[in-house]
Amino acid sequence: MTPLLDSALDGSDPFEGTKYRSLSILGKGGMGAAHVVEHRLLGTQFVCKVMRGRHRNNAAVADRMRVEAQSLARLVHPNIVKVFDFDFTQDGRPFIVMERLEGHTLGHELRTRGELPTREAIDIVSQLLSALSAAHVLGIVHRDVKLENLFLQRTAHAGPVLKVLDFGVAKIMEGISDAAPEPPQVPTRAGAIVGTPRFLSPEAAQGKAVDQRADVYSASVVLYMLLCGRGPWDEASSHASVFSAQANKAPTPPSRYARKVISSDLESIVLTAMSKEPEERFQSAKAFEAALMTVAERLGDSPQLPESAKLTLQSKQPMPIGGAASPGTLRISDELETKTAIPFAKHQLTIGAGAVAKRIVTFAISAALSALATWWCLATIFRR
Repeated sequence: MTPLLDSALDGSDPFEGTKYRSLSILGKGGMGAAHVVEHRLLGTQFVCKVMRGRHRNNAAVADRMRVEAQSLARLVHPNIVKVFDFDFTQDGRPFIVMERLEGHTLGHELRTRGELPTREAIDIVSQLLSALSAAHVLGIVHRDVKLENLFLQRTAHAGPVLKVLDFGVAKIMEGISDAAPEPPQVPTRAGAIVGTPRFLSPEAAQGKAVDQRADVYSASVVLYMLLCGRGPWDEASSHASVFSAQANKAPTPPSRYARKVISSDLESIVLTAMSKEPEERFQSAKAFEAALMTVAERLGDSPQLPESAKLTLQSKQPMPIGGAASPGTLRISDELETKTAIPFAKHQLTIGAGAVAKRIVTFAISAALSALATWWCLATIFRR
């Protein structure tokens, strides 16, 4: 059999001879390429992740894709991308068939909008933690939680749904669950650094063994970035300086960078999840999520703004993800939610004084015009 060429490089269809056909290439990395594909018989479209041609004889990479496919197949969760099939191309390269999502990555969202409102950031990270919790129950540690592996799926009737992608470097912790996939036949070598530098936990950055608490750390970096519009180690200019900061430097509190008010309890939660020592963090994604929910409940119970303040603030509200707010709804800024009612009273006084001044000017002009009209009428009568 003549091996097919690498479609990520030459445009040929790697799925020739299978029940799928390639429609377009979404992107490519060092190990694999992502295609939009169509089922030849049903006409249904999916996303296929296929191993690059140059790795067709690399058993370790192929086995990693097997682990990823089995992990996704076992993780039936609303915040984890669904997998529908696992097969091989004619030249023996494995590919994973997944649901096609409409939307964009969380990285794109942050680059477009900057820091997000507190409640929105908490909601997104809570969805992430719910997905990670489901994975951890099966002994699956993601190990590469980052903005580009988190996708905001557009929905027709509700807000966007977060989808966790790419379990390609997942670690399978043996003895946690009988439902877990079989670990890779070629395990990660001791001391290897796996993941994306700016999101790595300190232990991962030092090549130490990791467990579910490494994902907790990475999720806290995601939350930090959503709240601040930047990461805790953005001043570091190289991988080495990032690793050094992660191992030795305490992260700057997010309240120092965020333009909105970050409450002390939320800041404490973020910094706890980013603790250098795994034992000092939340010990599970579920515990991290529960802590965030306490802050979310407080934000949800914030007092109603006076109508005058609502009118003043309405033009300043950030647009929700995916489109404009529906008529009659108002997104209250986090700064005003966490402060007292004093700023609202100030807005009311400003609006009230302005309205009074406007009425005084209008009255004065009306009186002057009325007096002028009266004088003209009297002058006309006396001339006669």
